[in-house]
Amino acid sequence: DGLLPVDIGIGIHVGKVYVNKEKDDEGNDRYRPEGYVINLAKRIESSSREGKFTNIIISEAARGQLHNLKDEDTYKFNTPFPITPKGISRNIKVFEVKHHFLRTLWEDAPSESTILYSDIDNEKLEILKSAYNANPTNLWLAEEYILFSIIQAFKEDDTKYLHKALDVSRRIANGDLRDAGTLAIWGSIEGELGEYKIELDRYDEAIKLNPQDGTIHWYKALAISYQMLEESKGKDLTTFYENKKKEIGGLLDELRKAHELRPFNPWIVFDYACELSQWSQVVPTFRKMAIDNLIHSFGLNPDTRNLAKLEDYLKPIIDDSKIKRFLSDE
Repeated sequence: DGLLPVDIGIGIHVGKVYVNKEKDDEGNDRYRPEGYVINLAKRIESSSREGKFTNIIISEAARGQLHNLKDEDTYKFNTPFPITPKGISRNIKVFEVKHHFLRTLWEDAPSESTILYSDIDNEKLEILKSAYNANPTNLWLAEEYILFSIIQAFKEDDTKYLHKALDVSRRIANGDLRDAGTLAIWGSIEGELGEYKIELDRYDEAIKLNPQDGTIHWYKALAISYQMLEESKGKDLTTFYENKKKEIGGLLDELRKAHELRPFNPWIVFDYACELSQWSQVVPTFRKMAIDNLIHSFGLNPDTRNLAKLEDYLKPIIDDSKIKRFLSDE
C-alpha cells in the first residue's frame, strides 16, 4: 500500500495451557487460554526485536519440538542467546530462525503443516516480493519469497518462477547477508534449473564457510547422486563404478559427514542407506552398513518405511529378513 514497513517480531513457545470457558455479553461460549506458557511466549515475542536476521525467536522447548515434525527439518538457527523475561525467575535460552532451507524433494506437495501451499498464486507472490523489497535485510521474507516461487514453478511447470527465486538468492548471497546458508539456497535453485556444476560450486563455497553444517554436506551429496544417476543410465554398474570410483567415494563421504553432524535427521540417514544399497551391488561390504542405516531411519521417523518400499536404490537390500521384519510391523 506504499506505507513504511512495520517492524514485525514473532515469539514462539510450546507447552500446555489452561483454557477457561466463559460467556460473552451475548451469552455465547468463549474460550480464553491463559497460563505460564502463554506468558512466556509473550515475553519471548517482546525480545524478538533483538534478532539480527528474521526477528523470529523461539524457545528451547519449541526448538526441540521441531524434531517431531514429519517434514524435513529445514530451519537453521543463529547461535542461541539468553533472555531475562519480565516476571520469570530465570534466564531462558532462545533461538533466532536464520534460514529456511529448501526441500530436497519436490515430487510431492509438502504436508498440510505447510501453511498456504495450495493458496499460493501470482498476486500473493507479488505482495510477498513487495514486502521483501521494502525489507531487503530480512532473510525470512527473502527466503519465503524464494520458497513460494519454487512451489509456484512446480505447480505451473514454469521455470520463470525458478529464475525469479534465483535472482533473489543471488542478491542476498552477494550482499552483507552472505553466509553458508545463503550460498546453499542459491546452489539448490541452480540444481533445480539443471546447472549442476554451479550448484556444486556454491555448496563447496558454503562448506568452506561452515564445514560443520551437515545439511549442506547432504545437499552436495544429493547433487552428486543425481548426476551419477543420469550418467549411469543404460551402463553396466560395475564398469561405471570403476570409472567413477573417486566421485562415488566423494559422494559417500559427504553423506557420512552429514550423518555424523546430524545423526538424528531421518532423511539424511535414509539417503545414506540408499546410496550404500545402490553401490553394494558392486561393493558387498556396503550391504550391512546400508541395512543398519535403513533400520535406523525407520526408528527416527516411521514415514521412511513407506518411502523405502518405493525407492529403487533400496531394491538390492529391501528383501533382507531384518528389513522385512520392520516393514511387516505396520
